[in-house]
Amino acid sequence: VHVVDITQPSSPTLVVSNPIVAKDIAVSDQTLYLLEGDNGSEAPKGLSAYDVTDLSEWVLLDKFDLPIIEFVKIRGNLAFVQEGQFYNGLKILDISDPSDIQEISKVQVDGFHTVLYVGENYAAIGDQTITLIDISDINNPAVMGNFNFPENSGSRFIWGDENYLYVTLRSSSQAYNVLDISNR
Repeated sequence: VHVVDITQPSSPTLVVSNPIVAKDIAVSDQTLYLLEGDNGSEAPKGLSAYDVTDLSEWVLLDKFDLPIIEFVKIRGNLAFVQEGQFYNGLKILDISDPSDIQEISKVQVDGFHTVLYVGENYAAIGDQTITLIDISDINNPAVMGNFNFPENSGSRFIWGDENYLYVTLRSSSQAYNVLDISNR
């Protein structure tokens, strides 16, 4: 993990380089959240929270073990973690105290997952099939529905708002798609 100072955009500089192997990264205030231990690393896998108030000396606050990890998105005091590419799903974690990360809930989502988006009241997870998950009640997330893209055209990136998902695909004649989810 590298930290680059961009306060002078014309001359970015490396502040610190850390040997931690991370699959995904998110920052909230002075806490850095890393999905660690992937990419062939021997380290245990999980969501780690580091106090990075002093960038030269990161302090590990907590590590929430996850066997297979893909993505993390932070929304307020919540972390949404996509657990595994195959037949796992979404975990919602309480990160209000970064030194004591707690699981709130999870929802099983079958299929292959390469993207995660978290909106205000829903999350979207998937690849060739995008699954919408109602997260308005974080204690009881529920699958709302699915959208299937053409065969061999899995999702590469995803973004959304309350009415639409914007999805790029890895291979297809339609490399960019907008899905209307206003009637979810």
